[in-house]
Amino acid sequence: MVVRVREVVEAHLTRGGTGAAAVVTERGLALDPPSEAVGRAVMRARALAGDRAGALRLADGFRRRLGAQLGTKLDAETERLIERIREARVGRRVPSAPASSRPRPPLLGRGAELATLLKAWERTKGGRGQVFIVEGEPGEGKTRLLEELAARARLDDASVASTRAVPADQPTPWSGVAGLLAAGLGEAPGLVAAPPSALAALSALHADLGARFPSAAPGVSVAAAFSAAVMAAAGERPLLLVLDDAQWLDLGTVEALAPLARDAAQGPVMLALGVTLGVPESARFDDLRARMGRELEGGVARPGRFEAPALRSLVEWALPNYSPDAVDRLARRLERDTAGIPLLAVAMVEAVADGFKLAADGPAWPAPKRTLVDTLPADLPPAVVGAICLRCRELAARVRQVVIAAAALGDRVTAERLARATGLERAAAEEALDHLEWERWLVADARGYVFAAPIVRDVLLEHMITPGQVRRYREKLGDPTPA
Repeated sequence: MVVRVREVVEAHLTRGGTGAAAVVTERGLALDPPSEAVGRAVMRARALAGDRAGALRLADGFRRRLGAQLGTKLDAETERLIERIREARVGRRVPSAPASSRPRPPLLGRGAELATLLKAWERTKGGRGQVFIVEGEPGEGKTRLLEELAARARLDDASVASTRAVPADQPTPWSGVAGLLAAGLGEAPGLVAAPPSALAALSALHADLGARFPSAAPGVSVAAAFSAAVMAAAGERPLLLVLDDAQWLDLGTVEALAPLARDAAQGPVMLALGVTLGVPESARFDDLRARMGRELEGGVARPGRFEAPALRSLVEWALPNYSPDAVDRLARRLERDTAGIPLLAVAMVEAVADGFKLAADGPAWPAPKRTLVDTLPADLPPAVVGAICLRCRELAARVRQVVIAAAALGDRVTAERLARATGLERAAAEEALDHLEWERWLVADARGYVFAAPIVRDVLLEHMITPGQVRRYREKLGDPTPA
């Protein structure tokens, strides 16, 4: 029974079914005597579903139950899992649902892609370096897939560094490496084993390294130092490096990725890149793609758009009281108005669930050969624009204030800058940011917050904020330059 429960739970989690896994694990809790293997499965499922506090409460109860019934303590594997769930620093955090937030949409139509990435991660933990590119058009769910991979890796005995590039990063030398150092690589336990010259070369990109290793003298290039630091970190624990929106990386970091992948081929390192197609910069990864299957082990995953079954499942999740006919009608409307782009489909169905009334059918979208890369807010279907605006209006006042300020202030913004621009206390701004991150308005890394989808920022700038408001937000920060 214990083995069966664990297998079913892991099968659900591998396909992204955190909700279904949580249901199964509740049954496993009734086993007597308690099984630590089932207990770990329950904690993983709850944490991955966003209920980190619930997972920790369960851990405390499980610890008491073991002591009362068997007079034993939790084993080392279980204690390590509890510690991984408890860690809350940016770069290591397992996503957690803020109080009173809506449930996050399930990972629909992506089971095969997630399973492929997780199998690659298992090979990585076994000592076989992996390189995976998750590519697609904007809004197809690349970031969500990478987040799911990182969340699972964070619950393993692994080091994880995850960062996201923005267009403004391209001119800054080694901004991608700096982002990874700030996002967790600089704190990886094994980093101390890197050559002093490598640590010195990287200290210019990450001030904490210079403070921790003040006597080191630089003697190697940043590219060589980056590779040496990665291999040192992987010598202590398996290492996952995630670079989302990698098409916006600086040239130095891009050119360092292929040598790094070769160096890490026989080590526990996985390099996962999110690349947006349809922009010229995505071609910079053609050489890396070509090496896969020959010099490098890994692959390319493309989530694609939602097909009819996924759209139906999305409607059924958001509107469980709908009749089958109503589900079919809305799913067809989603396909017509959003072309199956997950970002737009989710925004639209959540708005309908909140009371948004769809107007009569308009022309099908998008026009031939159009994607979100070359789409302006005015070109979106009115139903999609209305859905995004309604979702914004439905946010609590402070949360709405923060997301509008984030739209006004540029590609990437910190919690400190948002607090100053809005006049909110830092704690209130951070609480709003947690809500926006959970509901996928914003994506966070150690350097700040960016919009999960630039088109959403564009819609807010055009429909939810005036040019005067934009100017006033920026003037509060001493930066009157237009966004």
